[in-house]
Amino acid sequence: MCERKKLLHDLKGSMKITDSIIGKILKELAENPSVPHIEKYIHHMRNMVNLQLDLTGRMDDLEESDPNTGFKKINPALIAKDIATSFLPIFGDKHITCDVHDFTNGTFINGLQFELKRVFINAIHNSIDAMSMMSTRVIDVFIDLSDDDKKVKIIIQDTGHGFSQEALNMLLKKESYYTTKSGYGHGIGMQTIKDAVEMHNGSLLLQNRSDRTGAKLIIEIPR
Repeated sequence: MCERKKLLHDLKGSMKITDSIIGKILKELAENPSVPHIEKYIHHMRNMVNLQLDLTGRMDDLEESDPNTGFKKINPALIAKDIATSFLPIFGDKHITCDVHDFTNGTFINGLQFELKRVFINAIHNSIDAMSMMSTRVIDVFIDLSDDDKKVKIIIQDTGHGFSQEALNMLLKKESYYTTKSGYGHGIGMQTIKDAVEMHNGSLLLQNRSDRTGAKLIIEIPR
């Protein structure tokens, strides 16, 4: 109960901050339609929304999860589709096509719902940024079973500029932050993905696509 109260307190706090940021955006847009630093507010607001998603996900998990592990039965394909749907306004604005392909017939895994959501959210954000200068902008998410049927395999690929060799090398380092972006970014999003996968005793592999330009994340999580 104490944990739930703390999460509710944190959620209310983040919602107040988000409301304040929206107020600043609306005020500055009213005064000057071409505000130079409006993007800063939007990125800050996006971070707050992601935090709220995390907190609500944690509260859901507390209601239904195993008291010892915190894990519960979750459907990776359904989570991927829900996250992709939440990005539809951005996809439309940036002319991005995103499809989720489920070859598991709705297979469940034991895991942390809010952490798996963070995987998809951060991976999609990375893909959107990586495709900003590309004429073709496509994100594909594949949910399948491993060859031995003991793991769920998640592949997220895009048509962006791909991973740098530095990013591919940095995956091997335990406590490093690395980025897929050229010349900017802190790499926290990719580190978040790596941490979430490791919480599920899973594996993460970064590759550049062989069929065309673009990056590919291959994640395997035990069922």
